[in-house]
Amino acid sequence: MAIFASFVAVALLFGSQFTGLHLLQTPVAALLGAAALVFALGLWDDIWGARVWQKFAVEIGAAAVLYFNGFRILKLPLLFGSHRFGLVVAFLLTTFWVVLVTNAFNLIDGLDGLASGSALFSLVVLFVVSLHTTHQSVSFLAIVLIGATLGFLRFNFSPASIFLGDAGSLLLGFMVSALALAGAEKSVVAIVIPLVSFALPVLDTILAVVRRFLSGKPLFAPDREHIHHKLLEKGLSQRTAAVVLYCVSATFGLISLSLLRPTYTTMALASAMGAGLLAVGINRLGYYEFAELGLAARRILAQKQTIARNVAMRHNIDDLNRAASIAEICPTLTSICSNNGFDRLQVTVESEHEFTAEIAPMVVDSSGRLSFSCARSEQPHHAPCAIDNAPLPAQTWMLTFELGSAEHRRSASLTAYASCSPSSAPCDVSLLTNEFRTALGDAVERALARCQLPPSRPVRQPATQAGPQKAAA
Repeated sequence: MAIFASFVAVALLFGSQFTGLHLLQTPVAALLGAAALVFALGLWDDIWGARVWQKFAVEIGAAAVLYFNGFRILKLPLLFGSHRFGLVVAFLLTTFWVVLVTNAFNLIDGLDGLASGSALFSLVVLFVVSLHTTHQSVSFLAIVLIGATLGFLRFNFSPASIFLGDAGSLLLGFMVSALALAGAEKSVVAIVIPLVSFALPVLDTILAVVRRFLSGKPLFAPDREHIHHKLLEKGLSQRTAAVVLYCVSATFGLISLSLLRPTYTTMALASAMGAGLLAVGINRLGYYEFAELGLAARRILAQKQTIARNVAMRHNIDDLNRAASIAEICPTLTSICSNNGFDRLQVTVESEHEFTAEIAPMVVDSSGRLSFSCARSEQPHHAPCAIDNAPLPAQTWMLTFELGSAEHRRSASLTAYASCSPSSAPCDVSLLTNEFRTALGDAVERALARCQLPPSRPVRQPATQAGPQKAAA
């Protein structure tokens, strides 16, 4: 209320003296009226509470007042050359801009002095830009709002004794969005510079929407995952966190002012610096949603390698379907280790039967089980319990599952070992645990059945003289 009252009072009393304009007879009057509408919305929300749709309805109405009084985006030379948008597209762009920036400053108002300080830096940038244009009214309104905000910030900085509330944060957001629109039709500078200077609140809003979308949360539900909340979680005090974000706002402000005389070099440098700050900030703040998004992007980029591994696995399955002995199975398992990032594959079979020497390199371990293992090396391991004797990487995961189907007489299992590095990710797990598992189980059963010894017959006793007929029988 203090900001709104002082801003409107000074604008009405001294506007014509400094700008040579009668504010009540110019579009500036429409700007002040729309600002009063947004301020009333915020005040209502502070006292009685307003629904999301009610806020959007009033903000869209205020944006419409601006649009029909000359505050509009009719073209974006930076992206579309000199092409002018139609009235519908221009209205949608103008409305989106006003609603986005207005709510951005509202959402960032989570620390004492943060929203007012961020708005102060943005207003300074707008004032400097307006000095390079013919919009004297923008310069006047910007400097008046700077004075009102600076006076308020003195008591709003931590520990605060007065607060913006929704009335103040929505008002500041709406005013900076409207003042940025004043020169949007005539200058590339007037489009790009405000966008860069508003980077902190706008990025925080965009991050909030993307985060909630990725985590499946309601887009407009409040949370404690905003940038300032993350800084507080890292142990910073409110004052320190606010100062850090002031520095971020000031940095983006300086980057934006470097575009007053835009060239390809300055545009490239500004883009690189902005992207670098964004990447470092998101990484340091530790948003899990974006970490998962990065992993998904890497998986997409590695999709070609995954397809190649799956194709190789299917060829290996064909080889297993043709294998008739353990010796023929081993090269296939060695190939699977090499192609899919496994350090080792071990097959273990529970059986009480006796077998011929053709089951080599399968051996009987100390517990009486049949086992053999194949690693990435060209030759499979022949020693008993090779999986225990051979060294494995320090960080290794293990997957064990049964082989074959229920009708097999022998109980067999496969254990896969692989390092935890991302580069060793195996092929599709469903392919591994279904088609490959069945083919390997069938191959092992077929090989063991081929070399299984028949059960030993009891030794026949010689016939005695007393009972020749019995012995003959």
